[in-house]
Amino acid sequence: MSLQSVIDIYQPFLRQPSQPLKWLLMALLVIGNMAQAILIVVTNVLFNQFFALLFISQFSYALIFEATFYYLLAVAGYTFTAGMNSYIGDKLSHILNVTFTNTFFEKWIKSKAYFGSNFLKKRKVINPASNLTNDFREANRLVVKLGDSFTNAFFAFLAGLYGLWSLSFPLSFSVASIAIVIPGYMAIGAIVYAIVYNLIVNKIGGSLRKATENQHRLINKLETQVHHVEKNAEGIELLHAQNKEINNFSHKLQKSSIHHAIMAKLQAGLIAFTALNEHLRFFVGILFSIPQILANKLSIDNLLTVGDYFTRVASFFTWKHDNYENVTNLDVLTSKLKLLKDEIAEWETIQNKNKLEFLKGKNVALRKFIIRKPDDSIILHSRQFDFKKSKITLIQGPSGIGKSTLIRAMTRLWPYVQGQVVLPCELQDVHVIPQKNVFPIRATLYEAILYPQDIKQQNIPENVIDKIDLLLKKFKIDNGVLAKKEEKRDWSKTLSGGEQQRIALIRAILTQPKLLLMDEPFSALDSTLQKECEQLLLHHLAKDTTVIYIDHCSKELRTEKKQLYQDRVVFNHKMLSRSLR
Repeated sequence: MSLQSVIDIYQPFLRQPSQPLKWLLMALLVIGNMAQAILIVVTNVLFNQFFALLFISQFSYALIFEATFYYLLAVAGYTFTAGMNSYIGDKLSHILNVTFTNTFFEKWIKSKAYFGSNFLKKRKVINPASNLTNDFREANRLVVKLGDSFTNAFFAFLAGLYGLWSLSFPLSFSVASIAIVIPGYMAIGAIVYAIVYNLIVNKIGGSLRKATENQHRLINKLETQVHHVEKNAEGIELLHAQNKEINNFSHKLQKSSIHHAIMAKLQAGLIAFTALNEHLRFFVGILFSIPQILANKLSIDNLLTVGDYFTRVASFFTWKHDNYENVTNLDVLTSKLKLLKDEIAEWETIQNKNKLEFLKGKNVALRKFIIRKPDDSIILHSRQFDFKKSKITLIQGPSGIGKSTLIRAMTRLWPYVQGQVVLPCELQDVHVIPQKNVFPIRATLYEAILYPQDIKQQNIPENVIDKIDLLLKKFKIDNGVLAKKEEKRDWSKTLSGGEQQRIALIRAILTQPKLLLMDEPFSALDSTLQKECEQLLLHHLAKDTTVIYIDHCSKELRTEKKQLYQDRVVFNHKMLSRSLR
């Protein structure tokens, strides 16, 4: 297992000083395993005493009953600590899921890596959704389970080593007239046996890890394929592309089946060899005790104890392979999570190259403003450009020139930019209507309109609900939609494109921003409805609001007497210039 990957992922969690409960649980887990190791020695001693009673001449049921009672009491203590360790491990795993996963998700969002990954030269992570949910949960479960298992194996190893050493008299023999004495030879023999077993299993393990990585990679691709179908369901249906998607999925599934077959064979070989070891190591331990039994230095009632101690010692050195499937899965999962962490770090490095400075001023202005592409070619170079205060400015230009990129750059979403942006408010108070509007996954229409405010419908003031109802009617939202406005649903799948754009306009009106940026806010509306929405926006926005928006509509199509914009800017030839209306 790549221990470094586990450390890289979980080190920030261990450094958090504000969670004393996690330290208490980890301490209790260690203490519980220490107690189990002590009880291993105690139960073995009590078992030997019980077994010895069967061969004494003064046999007594009272002595048998007493020995049985103490032995069962020790076993009960061992069983209790095992159960408590399991319970504590589950609690610790839960804390990991709640705090660690949330912290990582927050980092992913606040660093804007969920958006910035599109700017990386090569995407490392195929499906972040899987990483941040299933992978984290399973990795947290495995890291606690394996941590508990390893701690248990370590203390059991110490107990076994102590037991074997205490039962091992020096082994003496001669080789070529040379007297050789090996102290604690049974303990040394257990270690040698485990090392040989590791060398054999390592060969199988390397291939199994590679096959497991390939299988996880293909599972991610299958998840991505299903997500693609769900996201583009309408387009796939209209293009009659069902068979194409089925073929793509079947092809990936077939490749997954091939790797699964390889994994099954390797796992079968590993499990078979592990099963052999589970029985063989106990028997080998008994074989090691034969010289001492023949020399009358060890009584036959110690045979089972020796086998148990030998197994404990050998199990520590074979721990990784005894837990190979879980260890391999954790290795693969933490490697995937580290890729996500590295992707966030790479995006932050790109973001740190952003030399954009935001200043507070009365009107929106760009100063020494340069936008570049990732290949360093220039999109826009503007030494000084001022947008008219409290006016509505239309930005037009050829498709692909970089109009949407300008809005992204002005809101710090585009990293390859330098210069100064003067704003009449703080950046977080700028309201933006993007090309693709966003809705919460499950909410009432009221909650969806007030998104991203964290507010439940029952807590929305009555006057706000009344205002939303009025705007919904004015913006001509379909009556069928209005009838379901208090139902919790995914409105991105319920509302048409035009309705989504009108909801976005209602959001802007409710926000009453100092600066409103809009990227093609009317693209899904016909000319009549667009004109009505423009007038409503003009009427309901505050008079001192500065509006900058992008529209692909040509000048010839916008010859009405009353138009939304009051100033027209042309984006062309890597510069902004005003145009006469």
